[in-house]
Amino acid sequence: MINKLKNKVRKNLPFLVPVLGPVYAALRDWRLVFIPWQMQYSQRGLITDAACEFMKDPRFVRSREIAVKECKQQPPTGGDWRLYTFAWAAEHATKIEGDFAECGVNRGLTSRLIVEYLDFKKSPKKFYLVDMFELGGGYGNCYEETRDVFAPFQNVKVIKGHVPEALSRIDGKKFAYVHIDMNAPEPEMAAIDFFWDKMNRGGVVMLCDYNIFGRKPQRDAWNEWAKTRGVSILQLPTTQGLIIKP
Repeated sequence: MINKLKNKVRKNLPFLVPVLGPVYAALRDWRLVFIPWQMQYSQRGLITDAACEFMKDPRFVRSREIAVKECKQQPPTGGDWRLYTFAWAAEHATKIEGDFAECGVNRGLTSRLIVEYLDFKKSPKKFYLVDMFELGGGYGNCYEETRDVFAPFQNVKVIKGHVPEALSRIDGKKFAYVHIDMNAPEPEMAAIDFFWDKMNRGGVVMLCDYNIFGRKPQRDAWNEWAKTRGVSILQLPTTQGLIIKP
């Protein structure tokens, strides 16, 4: 009875959950103290009471500030938690043999955060950034600006062109981290087909828009691809998808 009532409230009156949740918890445990729901994070569509210690991490905060300032771009859906997920994945990939790549760069916010967070100048790895840099929808032509942002990094290569044609200019043989964000199934499938067999075990594939509501064609394409490869895609509340190469 109680579970049915809870499900009805969640479905029909979700705005009451933050209020009724603590009351239910208090009654359930026979507590006389009201336990308030304390929001810890609210950015770009993601609200949670989970601990967010990364928001106080000096290395992350500094890297975020530099990336936002130099790229003149704010964090997308999911906010800083999305950026932190990229940073975590990239740091994990530093322990795996192979280079980094990003297909769908825009102004370079994510990749600039990563190179700062990892002190990438000192890394033996290369980071390939592939994009047309001239789409509409507010993106504009940002090739020269993005190229200048990464000019101080000798091991970061900015490649202008369409996928899959532009992938032929990538000379890396092995990869540990690949981020794909091209907003369409065809180039994204072409990108993963190019990189997957070049990725080492434990390598990370980050999908920027996999879990965004309304992007069903992309999600369907990725799910079908995952079935053929025998892997699973982790759905994240930041709207990302995460794949670990087995």
